[in-house]
Amino acid sequence: MRILFLTHFHSSHGRDDQWIPLPQNSSPAQYASVIEKFFLVTLRCLNGHASNYVIPLTTVQSDAGHRFFQALLGSAIDVMDHFHQFAWSLMVVQKDIENAAEWTCLFLCYFPMLALRDDGNFMLPDDYSGVGAKLKYFCNNTAIFQADIRSASHPRGMMG
Repeated sequence: MRILFLTHFHSSHGRDDQWIPLPQNSSPAQYASVIEKFFLVTLRCLNGHASNYVIPLTTVQSDAGHRFFQALLGSAIDVMDHFHQFAWSLMVVQKDIENAAEWTCLFLCYFPMLALRDDGNFMLPDDYSGVGAKLKYFCNNTAIFQADIRSASHPRGMMG
């Protein structure tokens, strides 16, 4: 299927430089590192980090985070299910948020931790857009994965 699509895409647009994998592509690892750090910071804050820094989580998010953390510690075969449940809980607006403000946004609370460099300074403002884009892709992928899960219970699948 992919080859047919790529062949059609090349022939219909007359460009041979599109849809060609990059040699030694490190892009997926760069995207994953931002998300990995987000979850590390969030789980450390959830479990009471010595810095007392807080990523504000609702009750639903905290419960999902604890289940994910316990799955990581154990030998659970459904670790990825717990990961997705935690990730999805972070994406969905929760009912128990009373006064939504900037500091209730998980990503805005995460940015200062991500931006802090080893020398005590912060990353340059221009670098934030790349981080924001990676987090946006993560949100999109989480939503698509959730749609796929929900489609399994619908007779017409995702198109239903």
